[in-house]
This record gives sequence, C-alpha cells and structure tokens, in this order.
Amino acid sequence: RSPAVDPAALTRLFGLTRAEAKFATLLMTGTTVEDASTTLGIGINTGRAHLRRILMKTDTGRQADLLRLLIVCSGQISLS
Repeated sequence: RSPAVDPAALTRLFGLTRAEAKFATLLMTGTTVEDASTTLGIGINTGRAHLRRILMKTDTGRQADLLRLLIVCSGQISLS
C-alpha cells in the first residue's frame, strides 16, 4: 500500500516547492526518477535537479534515505 501524502504537507514540512513536492510523492510510490519525470511532463535532467534539491532540503544524502524519511513522516502525522 502506497502512503497517501499531500504534497502541500511536504512543502510545509521541508520547504519544498510544489513541483518538488509532487515529484517526491511520486518517488514515495516507488516510481523511478525517469518515470516521475515523464509523468510530470518534465525532462529527466529537470527530474534529477528536483531530486538533488529535495535531498538538500531534507538533509538526506541518498534517495533511499529520503524515502525512509518521507515514509516515516507520513506514518507519524496525517499528511493527507
């Protein structure tokens, strides 16, 4: 079961832009960076830039750490 996350909550919690928050929610469902980029209608380089900025804003160093943080946050507080 995928976590139901409100992108606006990620914006409030981590200071993500709306685009970054939407991208992060797709990653949380197991979507690859490439597929998330396609879904959002952005280029792969833009998707990778989103990921880099999200990692920086959440103080995580790897995508796995980011997903762990986001999933833990979604389980601790109501994000949807």
